Amino acid sequence: MVNDFCACFASSIRGRYDRKLARYIASVQDISGGAQIRTIFNSFLEDYHNVAITDGMADMEIEKAMAMHAGANLPGFQNQDTFEDLIFPHLKRVKMPASECVNDVGAALDTICQKIARSVFRRFPRL
Repeated sequence: MVNDFCACFASSIRGRYDRKLARYIASVQDISGGAQIRTIFNSFLEDYHNVAITDGMADMEIEKAMAMHAGANLPGFQNQDTFEDLIFPHLKRVKMPASECVNDVGAALDTICQKIARSVFRRFPRL
């Protein structure tokens, strides 16, 4: 039964058809687990999708970061610190939506897990 649970959980997340999964949760689940997670990831950062990162930056700001981190780098390539300096404000804006996305995916996985566990271990509820 534990093997059935693991196989059903993995198949549900991957979106594969599994005879055991279909037998266990034929009427329990509307959308497959993989589709639920995919929906969460597709809605992640919808607000930032059409906005370019460089729209909020002035050329002077980019040049200042390049000059500040100039040093021992290959000709024609910028230092990694320049990139980090320019991207850091954007990463701070994305921090909260990213943690919300992780929490939503965790909650969806927990719900999927509970549904499958209820149907697989129906005969032995203590297990």
